[in-house]
Amino acid sequence: MLNADVASGSLVSFDLCSVVCPDSEDVLCKASGNLELSGTVVLFSDDGDNKGYYAVVEVDGIATPLIVPVNNIRRQVKEVS
Repeated sequence: MLNADVASGSLVSFDLCSVVCPDSEDVLCKASGNLELSGTVVLFSDDGDNKGYYAVVEVDGIATPLIVPVNNIRRQVKEVS
């Protein structure tokens, strides 16, 4: 896995333009590519010999999971209050 801080169940954020599948136009019809999304990592997928290259992320309000390169996601840390 390319980003050691990210594991299944991690809350992450990423830019819409980082989504490789489905096409970003299918995700948010005409939304800006700079839009930041947040979701939960469900699992990881390989890219040939690169293990854990992609993260499959569920985002509230989007019916299909999104596939994002792990290097393009940022782990969110919940603050304790």
